[in-house]
Amino acid sequence: MTDLYVFDFHGVLEKGTENAVMLVSNMALESKNYFYRMTPEDAVKYYGLKWGEIFEKMIKVSKEKANELYEECKKIDDINPGIITRFTKQNNNASIVLDKIIQKKHDYILISNTRPKALSEFIKSAELEKYFKEDNTFAVNKHESGQALNKELVLREYLSKRNYDRIIIIGDSPGDIELKKVSPDNSITFLYTHPGLNFKECEADYKIRDLMEIFLN
Repeated sequence: MTDLYVFDFHGVLEKGTENAVMLVSNMALESKNYFYRMTPEDAVKYYGLKWGEIFEKMIKVSKEKANELYEECKKIDDINPGIITRFTKQNNNASIVLDKIIQKKHDYILISNTRPKALSEFIKSAELEKYFKEDNTFAVNKHESGQALNKELVLREYLSKRNYDRIIIIGDSPGDIELKKVSPDNSITFLYTHPGLNFKECEADYKIRDLMEIFLN
């Protein structure tokens, strides 16, 4: 029997990036002459949302204004290489879980709503580059307007050429859990959240706070 493990990156295999999001968001807000500043409480509250959505919800601006702020965040990141990734650390038990999947001779992939170049840098910062190569790593940059790809399309394309006994989906957002509809008869979903944070509202098969728990079901 061969299983496929489908991982999200941010909030699942890594920890700490929310601190970078707060720093860069506040630099962007200052640059664009907004009075409001993201607080540590905001960083926790909006953790897991796409960057533009954070601005929409946090300061109640239009999608257009939120996208302008996101573009400013990208500019800040480009001007200051490593300003975001230096906060990114490997999540507890992430490498242990990946090693165990390999030992069991199962497959795994990573699908993330991140720019390709940024995802590569994040993976390196989390010291997971030996696990994720070009053939099992997919950056789906839904932050960019006009982006046609999404996680569902990537997973459907991947599965169109392969057969698995089970598909185990591990994510921290409703969008990750909805990937079950790609292959509902043999999929199991795990909604993960870091200790101390609240689970997002969605219908997952299991809710976990330790990645090792994916082997208990």
